[in-house]
Amino acid sequence: MKKTCISLLMIVIIRMLIPQSLITKNVDQLVISKEGASRATAYVESNKILSYKDTIFVTYLENGDDNKFRVILAEIKKNQIQNKVCVGYSLTNHGGASIKFDKTGRIYIVYGGHISGLKIRYSKKPLDISDLSKEIDITEEGTGLTYPSFEIDDYNNMHLICRKMNLNENLSPSKPSLNYFKIDIGNGFKISSNKELISFSEYKYGNFTSSIGIKDNVISIIYRIYLKDNNKELNKTSYGYIKSVDLGQNFVNYKGKRVQLPITFNSNSNLEISEKILPYISNIAYTSYGEIKFILTELDEKSENSYVISIDDKMYKKERLNKIYNSLDERKINVYIGISIDRDNNIFLVFSTVPNTKDELWDSGNNRISYFKINKNDVDLIYNNIKSAENMSWLPNIEQNRNHLSNKNKHIPIIIFSQGQTTNDLYRKVDSKVIIIDF
Repeated sequence: MKKTCISLLMIVIIRMLIPQSLITKNVDQLVISKEGASRATAYVESNKILSYKDTIFVTYLENGDDNKFRVILAEIKKNQIQNKVCVGYSLTNHGGASIKFDKTGRIYIVYGGHISGLKIRYSKKPLDISDLSKEIDITEEGTGLTYPSFEIDDYNNMHLICRKMNLNENLSPSKPSLNYFKIDIGNGFKISSNKELISFSEYKYGNFTSSIGIKDNVISIIYRIYLKDNNKELNKTSYGYIKSVDLGQNFVNYKGKRVQLPITFNSNSNLEISEKILPYISNIAYTSYGEIKFILTELDEKSENSYVISIDDKMYKKERLNKIYNSLDERKINVYIGISIDRDNNIFLVFSTVPNTKDELWDSGNNRISYFKINKNDVDLIYNNIKSAENMSWLPNIEQNRNHLSNKNKHIPIIIFSQGQTTNDLYRKVDSKVIIIDF
């Protein structure tokens, strides 16, 4: 009895000494696939999770047959898979999908890409993936469209952004651009607008990580520019923000000044331009009062730093994630961060980390998933996955902007991530677990 009391006292003392925000919380993991592709849950700009009451819908990429990867849409209730549908295929392990509700509760999925066009399917009935429409192609001959991010407005228009690359016979990419499509859902999915938001035709490769969001029918887009010519990195990179108050007809910067399209390095929409730092951005998120927030990660030869970027009413603010860095214990963030904001304006961030040493890369076996909540007064660690036998945990995704019927009042947004093997080969199939956590 005496030993038990002493043990309990020690536990109490330890908990008093360790900040409550840093105590790891145990949660149940649901493995929804053991055949996930190496980039099964990539990338953060593409929303992978929808929830309505006690139902969750997720999309991810599985290894398939005949040199293809399966795009999966799954329904989950009470921590069990209720339905699982292969909606289509991708030719590479970079062909992840994005999903959204419309205002009636129908589910839309955009998928494919990287070295092909994109495709759309939707549920014929609200909240029911058992009966999906036929594939609707968004294709431009000789081009690859990839990294889709989309929203649906109150007038039944889909607003889609994606990277476009010209492809030759050997599927080598060139002439990169970031394209915006406005698609009239009620008019047979007619493309009513196709604009190049960013275009640098003289370069061979371009990465335009970008994310779109809509609140009160105002479109907001964030982007980063990173270009390479003949494997040589350009000495300029940038990130920026544009918005449209007329459903995609015109775009302005955060100060309300008209933006000339396509965007260049001299555009007034660029928030920062650098010759030394490589930027990475998260998806876009909104506070309840309409402020834009996203995460910027800056890499240079010596350091890595992540910041919360806030944009509201002609104001631009940049704040380093100091409290999170203080709790990472000699670890660094792995560039891609997912962000979500609840109705009380708490910020949720999910990302992977590796030890803070030069020889630790994104595909390190020491990779971990961390999930934090930021409120006005503190930072709370929600989840920290300390890996053991698995090779890696990579590219977590978070339940993002919750449009239409989504669970706006859910206490903690759901996350999904991959755990297992990875590869830089676009076509190689390696197995990873796809894991979802509903808190």
